[in-house]
Amino acid sequence: MLLVFGKNQLCEALSIDFFSRSHGITDAEGRVLQGLCAGLPPASIASAAGVAVSTIRTHISSIRGKTGASSISHLMNRIATLPPIVGAALSRIR
Repeated sequence: MLLVFGKNQLCEALSIDFFSRSHGITDAEGRVLQGLCAGLPPASIASAAGVAVSTIRTHISSIRGKTGASSISHLMNRIATLPPIVGAALSRIR
């Protein structure tokens, strides 16, 4: 028997949080990671945060260093392939 679990979005919020905590990502870096997972370009993340794009790029570089990701797409793929934590958490509550 094969079970297939679908996701409502590329990166679930709890998956991002779990991934961040597992890799020692700071709160500021976590917000950048959430923006990237939402499909926002670095310039949009910077504008929303009220910081320079160079600051966002520094956070991205730090995130990649902490996770060993070779690129942003590699990073997104790693998070997107995590099990659907939200669905598992909700099913246990019911």
